[in-house]
Amino acid sequence: MRILKNGNGANNTSKRNKYKRKLGRVGLGGYIFSDKVGLITTTGVQFTYAYHISFQKSQLSFGFVSSIYQYKIDKSEITLSGSQYDNLIDNSSLTMLIPDFHVGMAYVQGCLRGFIGTRLITVFFALFNFIPDRS
Repeated sequence: MRILKNGNGANNTSKRNKYKRKLGRVGLGGYIFSDKVGLITTTGVQFTYAYHISFQKSQLSFGFVSSIYQYKIDKSEITLSGSQYDNLIDNSSLTMLIPDFHVGMAYVQGCLRGFIGTRLITVFFALFNFIPDRS
């Protein structure tokens, strides 16, 4: 049985920064964040790119987002009942990096029509049962 030192994970911290810039038909953006909830810290960075094509009464836009997330569990916040050694906790890094990207297209003429493909690397891994070798 595992028990968290700080109870139910009520200690939450969050830091976020957003950057964006529009250059004519091109839009660029970035997003950096770090969240800590209980003993789990999530840190990430995201970059965005958009290209817009204007017509007389409509607009066609394309977008691309690239991101990488790091999930980390703080081992110092875990206490064990009984034995003070746990092979799974002590012999693992408890850190995971997850890259991903998203694409989208939108057409605006009176109303918005479009599509988006999200978490494409994650979906690829799930569809083809791809698990990277960590050796």
